[in-house]
Amino acid sequence: MANNAFQVIRKMFNFAVEKDLLKYSPCIGVKLPSPKVARGRALKLILVTAQRPGEVAGIHANEIGDKWWTIPAERAKNGNSHRVYLTDTAFELIGDTEGKGYIFPTPHKAKERSIDDHALAVAVLRNLAFPVVDGKGKPVMGKGGKQVTENRFGIAKFTPHDLRRTAATFMAESGEMDEVIDAIMNHACAILREARDASG
Repeated sequence: MANNAFQVIRKMFNFAVEKDLLKYSPCIGVKLPSPKVARGRALKLILVTAQRPGEVAGIHANEIGDKWWTIPAERAKNGNSHRVYLTDTAFELIGDTEGKGYIFPTPHKAKERSIDDHALAVAVLRNLAFPVVDGKGKPVMGKGGKQVTENRFGIAKFTPHDLRRTAATFMAESGEMDEVIDAIMNHACAILREARDASG
């Protein structure tokens, strides 16, 4: 809520600067009052790495070494260990791993565990139909007595897994071979091909 309020205030001051009502916005250089929500970063990391939502949600600091993320076989959907190259953008989303356990820990402090992919799906659904409130925090009601919602993403409905498909589509459009895309996405068919090629 604090982040949302700050973003509205920042927009208001930016508008005032555009209309020459103010020379500078007092929000310049001011960071969001609360840390960015882990779920938002996790969703972006799915798109950047093209890995499965559950594998991204459960990423642990001990799986990261140098510029690589190794998804252990027991966490990979197809049961095969998988190495993922991490770009600078991926590292920005992951953040500092020193002294960390799970990169996206659950907000519940009962025990150390990560968020799960279900939490990512819920976060997407909430932001696709986010409840609108007035200046006093009361729900804004529309026709028929239904609460007004807004699509905070500004795009059509999607699921976390769709982000992985989107990454594959972009790779294909940029000219990557199917074998390369399969290997990046840890598809079983790519692993079978590698085994066949190795056996001669």
